[in-house]
Order: sequence, then structure tokens, then C-alpha cells
Amino acid sequence: MQTEDIHYPAYAPKNIFDKDDDQNLPIGDNINIKKPNTIRIYFNNINSLKLSASTEKLDTTLTNLTDIQPDIIQLAETCINTNIPQHRREINQRIKMKFKHFAMNCVSTTNSSKKKFLPGGVMTIITNTWTNRIKQKISDSRGLGRWCGYKLRINDHQNLISVTGYRVDNRNAATAGPNTAKMQQYLHLRQLGDLHPNPCEQFITDFIEDYKSWGVTKQDIFIFCLDGNEVITQQSSMFKLTQKLKLIDLHEYRHGNSKLATHKSGSGKIDYALGNTKSLEYLQKIGYTSYDQILQSDHRGIFIDLDGDILSNNIPNFNEPNRHIGTKSTRKEGILYKCEVLTQFAHQNIEQQLQNILKEVDEGKQIPKLEKILNGIDE
Repeated sequence: MQTEDIHYPAYAPKNIFDKDDDQNLPIGDNINIKKPNTIRIYFNNINSLKLSASTEKLDTTLTNLTDIQPDIIQLAETCINTNIPQHRREINQRIKMKFKHFAMNCVSTTNSSKKKFLPGGVMTIITNTWTNRIKQKISDSRGLGRWCGYKLRINDHQNLISVTGYRVDNRNAATAGPNTAKMQQYLHLRQLGDLHPNPCEQFITDFIEDYKSWGVTKQDIFIFCLDGNEVITQQSSMFKLTQKLKLIDLHEYRHGNSKLATHKSGSGKIDYALGNTKSLEYLQKIGYTSYDQILQSDHRGIFIDLDGDILSNNIPNFNEPNRHIGTKSTRKEGILYKCEVLTQFAHQNIEQQLQNILKEVDEGKQIPKLEKILNGIDE
């Protein structure tokens, strides 16, 4: 196991970040250092991937993301019409060029348009070994493309639920313009029977209802990164969301309440990383990037590092991108890999577990949930 920190290209101007963001400095922990066995989440309102023009911004986005090695990528306001299967396939093909193993959940407002551009929308990408841990795909149940994510299995008693969100602002729909996410959601909600919809407020109500359906337990780690388009005060709707679901501003928890604008044209914090109480036990680092530090956008990015040693909880890691073993490997590399496998087998006492199961089978005993036992034998 590595013990040294991994250092990435020095995007940040300094390691100890200033609390004042007047000079467009990162605020919080240093994204340039990722400890081994860390689970990294990266969120950014990307302000459109511009897929209707070319794949250039998507390709650049993915290239820059590989530099910081995220395990979970969360992008808001992607502006891609995911109602067309061809569009989703095109995105998948571009991601595959950068990440050998990944799973993508990309949603937009349900719409009959055939164009690639569609305002709003969010995307969650799971990379690396965590693709093997996917239990559930999470999406906006009302088809407005406001959130999506995944539930990932940690062990039999605990999951990591990571959700990406984009909430429209509180402007009147009539003044928002016909080609905006606000108007799209307004019209969609009217079709669903709401004659006087308020998409901004409806986000809060619907998210709370969807959250209940995901089966989040007290042992689960829940993290919700979003562009909330609102500064959280005790009078705000976002405050209602955090109180109802008992969510905590993770950056504020770790670094205190600092002067912070997360949008170039604003003066307050509207982009958030919210987590439940359980997530605090695993939080290693969190920070806001400077504008355009990692991705080209008018919003700051947010990164979160979770303690992978605790989360992994002795889950063996034999996935090909990390084991570095294949048909072209040398004999020495093969022997080293074999030794590692045997070491893990001994550590998990797999041979004895299998012998016990076979003994019970030979004695004619019924073994309930045998498949589940065999699937979890290495945990």
C-alpha cells in the first residue's frame, strides 16, 4: 500500500488558501494533493457542454478531469438532450476514450425536441473500481432532469449515495425566456396538472419526496452536490431542504462560514456540497476551486475527498485498471499478482469458508441464501 501523497499539476497559486476570494483563489483544502485510497468527488456547473456545436468542450472537460483522478464526476447544467439515444451514445464514446471503466447517468427534461441542445440537465459519472459497486441508478422521478446519481454498495450494511443537482433560479417563468430550463420545467409541470407551477420551489418539494424513495439509512453516506441558485439563509427554500433532510454544508463544517461567491456574476454562495451526519466521519478534504481552475465555467468547482481506507473496509481490489495485469504482462508481474491474490485469500480466510460450506452440503444441510454467501465470501 502506498503511503506517499499523490501530487498533481499545481493548478492552485498556493497551498494555504485565502478565505477572501477577491483574487479568484481556491478556498478550502488543496486539490493538488490526493492521498492514496481516497474517494474523490468533483462537482461543477459546467454551463453547457456545447455538444450541439462539437465535442471539443466535452473532450477538454474529460481530459482536465483525468488530471485530478475523480472517482465520481458530477456536472450540472450540461444542456444535452438525453431523450435521444444517439446523443447518449456519443457521450459514452467520448468518456470511453478517457476512462476505461465508467458508468454514466445523464438526464434532461423530458422533451420531444430532436436537437442536441436542451437547457438544464445533470450528469453523474462513476469511474474506476466503484463501477462494480453500483446498486441503484437515481434519477428525477418526474422527468425534469433536475438530479441524478448512484447508490454504491460499501458492504452489506452501508451504501454511498452520491447525487448531482441543478435547481433553476426564482425568476418569474415569463421573464426567464422561452429557451430556458425554467420555462421547460414550467411547461412540463403544467402538463402534469399544476396550473400555476413554481419550478424553483417545486425542486425542494420533489427532491424531498424522491429522497424518501432511495432508502437512505442512518449508516449510509449521503452526499448531494448542486447548483442551488440561492444563498442559504434561514428564510430560504434551500434552508428548508437542509433542515428537512438533516443535511450539512460540508465546506462550512470543515472550514467555517467564509466570504465566498461561487458564480462570476454573483456575490454569494449558490453551489453546495451537502452531506448527512454519517458523511462527516469520512470527510478528509473539501474545497472550492478558483474559476476555470479545472473546468471552463462561470461557476467554481467543488471537490470532496472521502477516506477510502475506512470506506473500502477490506474490499479486495482486483479490477484490471488497478491490478495492472494482463496478457502482455511479464512473468515477474504475474508472480507478484499471484502472491497478492493468495495473500488476500489468506487474509479473508476464503479456503476455510469454502470448506465449511462444502462440509454442510455433504452433510445434506440446507444453506439459505447460498448465492449471497458465495458472492460476499471475500468481504
